Amino acid sequence: MDFDAKKDEILKTLDYWHMLDFASQESEPEEYAYPKVCRKRSKGDENESLSSVFDQFKVNLAKCSSEATVEGVVKERLRDKLGLGEGEVESLFFSETLVYLYSVDQEIVSNIIAPDLNQVDKDTKRLSLGVLRFDSEWQYCGFELSPAIWIAKNSKIPDARGEDGQEAETYDSYVSDNGKIENNIGQLLNTGGSSACGAIQSPTCSAIQKAVNDNLEPYLDVFRKDGKPISGVDFDVALVDYAAYADKDRAKQLKRESRIQGSFFAKDLERLRSAVKKVGNESSMGLSPLGLVFRYFEASMSDDASRFDILTNGKNQLLNFYRSVLDLDNTPVGRWPSKYPLALMQQVAVNLTAGRKRTGISFPSNDIMSVNGPPGTGKTTLLKDVIAANIVEKAVLLAKFQRPDDAFEKVKSFADGKYSRRVWRFKDERVNDLGIIVCSSNNAAIDNISTVIPDGSQFIDGLSKEETAWLSENSSQDYVWVDKDSDNEDAWTASREVYFSYAADKQLAESDQFNPSDYLNNEHNPGLLTVARLGNSSNRKNFTKSLWLVIHSIELNKGSNLRRYEEAKSALLEHYARVQDLMAERAQSAKDAACAADERECCDQRLPRLLEEMEGAQESLNNLEIELVTNIRQWAAESGEICNVLKYEDITQFEDGLTRDIAPYVSRKNYLARNIELAGEKKGLSRIAWIRSHRISKAETELEEFVLSHPEASRREKLRETIRGARESAASQRSELKQEISCLRAEEDELRDKRCKSIRALAEAEKSCADRVVEASYIAKISEGGREFDDNSIFTIAEDAQLYNPAKAIVGETYDLMRERNILFVRALQLTREFILASNCMKDNLLAFANMLDNSRNYDSELRHAAMPVLFQALNVLTPVISSTFASAERLFGDVEIKSIGKAPFGLLVIDEAGQAVPFAAVGMLSRCRRALVVGDPGQIAPVVSPETKAIRKVLGENVKGVFSGDSASVQRLADAANPYGHSRVDPDADGLGDKQWVGCPLVIHRRCISPMFDISNKVSYEGGMINKTQLLSKEEEEEKGFCKESSQWINVGGRESAEDRDHYVQAQGDAVAAIVETAFRNCKNGMPSLFVISPFTSVIAGVRDKLKSALSECAEESERNKFLKKALSQY
Repeated sequence: MDFDAKKDEILKTLDYWHMLDFASQESEPEEYAYPKVCRKRSKGDENESLSSVFDQFKVNLAKCSSEATVEGVVKERLRDKLGLGEGEVESLFFSETLVYLYSVDQEIVSNIIAPDLNQVDKDTKRLSLGVLRFDSEWQYCGFELSPAIWIAKNSKIPDARGEDGQEAETYDSYVSDNGKIENNIGQLLNTGGSSACGAIQSPTCSAIQKAVNDNLEPYLDVFRKDGKPISGVDFDVALVDYAAYADKDRAKQLKRESRIQGSFFAKDLERLRSAVKKVGNESSMGLSPLGLVFRYFEASMSDDASRFDILTNGKNQLLNFYRSVLDLDNTPVGRWPSKYPLALMQQVAVNLTAGRKRTGISFPSNDIMSVNGPPGTGKTTLLKDVIAANIVEKAVLLAKFQRPDDAFEKVKSFADGKYSRRVWRFKDERVNDLGIIVCSSNNAAIDNISTVIPDGSQFIDGLSKEETAWLSENSSQDYVWVDKDSDNEDAWTASREVYFSYAADKQLAESDQFNPSDYLNNEHNPGLLTVARLGNSSNRKNFTKSLWLVIHSIELNKGSNLRRYEEAKSALLEHYARVQDLMAERAQSAKDAACAADERECCDQRLPRLLEEMEGAQESLNNLEIELVTNIRQWAAESGEICNVLKYEDITQFEDGLTRDIAPYVSRKNYLARNIELAGEKKGLSRIAWIRSHRISKAETELEEFVLSHPEASRREKLRETIRGARESAASQRSELKQEISCLRAEEDELRDKRCKSIRALAEAEKSCADRVVEASYIAKISEGGREFDDNSIFTIAEDAQLYNPAKAIVGETYDLMRERNILFVRALQLTREFILASNCMKDNLLAFANMLDNSRNYDSELRHAAMPVLFQALNVLTPVISSTFASAERLFGDVEIKSIGKAPFGLLVIDEAGQAVPFAAVGMLSRCRRALVVGDPGQIAPVVSPETKAIRKVLGENVKGVFSGDSASVQRLADAANPYGHSRVDPDADGLGDKQWVGCPLVIHRRCISPMFDISNKVSYEGGMINKTQLLSKEEEEEKGFCKESSQWINVGGRESAEDRDHYVQAQGDAVAAIVETAFRNCKNGMPSLFVISPFTSVIAGVRDKLKSALSECAEESERNKFLKKALSQY
């Protein structure tokens, strides 16, 4: 496929994704029983005053009085529900108010769009047809039509999407239709002038309903039958969503976003689409920041013959692959502290992602690296090592500058109120290569990464006792985090510190009343500020608090910052050089051992062949001699001669005997033959021709008569000549064969000598460096043996091979390489901290970032677009990882433009639980990053999409490749296709039996579940190929876990589903669940039991929730009961 065809396919797919995402619609907002009120207490005042009110309530427009307005209805509710007086109501300032119009069952919309869509579960979701906007003065200022409703209406019109189903035209048509409706409603509601918000009188509810009905008539008619709304449709209800503040400025600043469009990615998709159109040709892609996105698409457009199966390739190819990838010269020098080495495939993934050799090697790393593994196989663990590798290499780059501020150059200066701000970027662009952005569609995955990586207790648990002691000695410097004037007298106390530990715990604190003394006294701390947990507003707010602590600490520790930087730089570079030397030494030892192993294997492979060749040559020699002896005996017998030749050595003696016996005969015969020669000489009378002829004739007659008179001698002479000729001919062949045998014997001696030397060298190497070399025997277990199932299984690999790691600690070694790498990681954190604390440029950047993150609307877009990419890069030095859900990423990184030229601003994008992410969720961030590590499990649940989205996908995706539009389409699938290193296995989602699916680097060592949970999952979902290395529980732990059942069980409960259509709840099963949960609560000594209730059906979860509300009323506290009902019940 040529470049233009690829580009067209990408644009077509982006158009489809853009409309699909744009048309995603959230449920209509939930109605509040009472307004949500926030109150505050002023300093020195014991009384609380109203600060803000948030409310969502429904209004029947048809039942409102003719004079009723939205403003009046809202204020009446405040008086009625909150008991506010007229003056209190009038003192409030309102932000934009949203009015969600009408209500329709989602299933009705889905069935209109795709009538043959099969929905197995009842969906209670309801959609609004549109939303009206009213400004702070209660004037109409906008309208948004539901994209799903628009598609439902147009799906009934043939060719509504234009020729070839072009989704770009669909989107443009929607925008056009929505604009017309918005303007028409405005003309009807804004009667005071042409300005959208210029009318003095707020429109009445009846006027609103009439204006809406007049303009939405074609859309309303879709949901009518015989002129009346069909069941499940309400054309009179409206939901009013408002916010009121005591502070006028806060009310004006609040920008309300409607839930009519559930899009999280539409803006980024539109930006990317525009950027792709600007890419001219294939050659320009090498310098384009869109290279990563193009590779994300390209691999799924055609079969890639360059793939390398890391499980089933030939033995020699695999041997070369693992030796190259796992070479210690390629392994990162730093590692995340852990008492255990990574397993084989974990280390392979780390080295292919963060290895020190990216080019010039047999198996270079790929820009898109994918890792596949079931839960509990260590995906987060390998991610930690990738993070550690980047932290160390980044710290080494920062340590090359004499002063931290020497690392920067100014980008921009700008006025920020009364302050002058400056933004600085790194001179060495390689620093930005090492930043990490982590994204996922799974909130729990982001929460896990954002809490596990900074967690002090897990960090300490990963250290040995010696390392913990070393850390205590080297983390004892005094740091000041808060002014001495702080209300908390302990807040400024010096504490042991690893990496902005006080700020790290501040970010993760669940309450703003975080007590610093708890931090100081917690034996599991210090934590690490290694993750900026951003994304939603709550996370951004919490992180900003930590960020201000860091900014403030730069000033508070100013006196000793540069000295500490010098000390940290010296310590880091010294230890970095030491670890490099140790790894180079071990790498060389590994290479020497590998050479010895290869030499031994070569000898072992050559010797059998050599012996076979030698045996063949000897056999040929023997056959030659036997054949000659046999022939001589036969010739002798035919001559009537007695022959005593039994072996080759007898031939010469026999021949010599014949020669002696016929010697007189031969002498006389030779004499007579000489006479013939003399007779022919032209001498004397022989010059006369007839005399010469006569003499010759006479001599010949004499010779002939002599031979005839001695027949016995003549026969024996002929026998001797025959034997001599055969012997001389065989002698030449025999000499060649003996020479060949001699050479083979010399080679044998040489090989045996080499083999002995290689065995001694390997034995000597293994005394001091066991497991340093990738042995052929391991590869044999991967490529040939150790399997219980056939090659269709991705995971049926020998256990010892999968636990192998050449970088692990070695017993008897004079140094502990794992420990040295652990310490190097801590040294790198310390250098990074001191670099930040000693850098005014970093302080400027962090100040600017904190202000722009909190108050982005205070800065114009041109400034934000210039500054935010650089500020995020600076943040990625402070926090090596920035995390966000994909749903929040578009907004978080909205000021980091997607461009078609230049270089992508960020380094590595890590996508977690990628199998659960729709393929277009990642393209915005892929457009901003240089490389990607995609982590997930295709064996788990595919991306979850709503029924109306499935319906829309069915209508719009007819002309888009299935890999981009099918039910199983995911980020993981596309990333796997782009990864050349993986394995071809049976595709569980394929229609045909035996169809293959290419998956990225597979992880197989499982360390989470015990039997039978592991056994069932392994057999059902993973072809029986995982290897269980879960640590068994102690007896006390087993008893503690048995709070509701002594062991895992399958409980069969009969019963019937509800009579209601697609309601799968069974009362008897609900009773059984309630009994188990009730028992668990009664036996649990620590509040809420560690127990989850899951089901594939929303109707079942709803039924169980209702059952548990009453069942738990007597055995659980209300707070614990509500927490359980909220967190422990889920549709999977």
